[in-house]
Amino acid sequence: MLNKKLIIVSCGIALFGFGCQPMVLKQNIPVSTNPLGAKIYANGTLVGQTPATVSLERTQNHIITLVKENYRQEDVVISK
Repeated sequence: MLNKKLIIVSCGIALFGFGCQPMVLKQNIPVSTNPLGAKIYANGTLVGQTPATVSLERTQNHIITLVKENYRQEDVVISK
């Protein structure tokens, strides 16, 4: 009888514990421009050059700024 209860409890813990998915705190955002080679700023910090993938926190809003010499700067707001 004790073994049966132990098996039932173990199965319950396994199903409950492994059934939960961890929270995704970051998301990868692909960034590309035409022409290529624009600098990418995320919230004012240089993070790369196009084409690239930028990893952003999902818990807050972001401003992506694209800058290339002789071209107009472009700001893109990404909301959570």
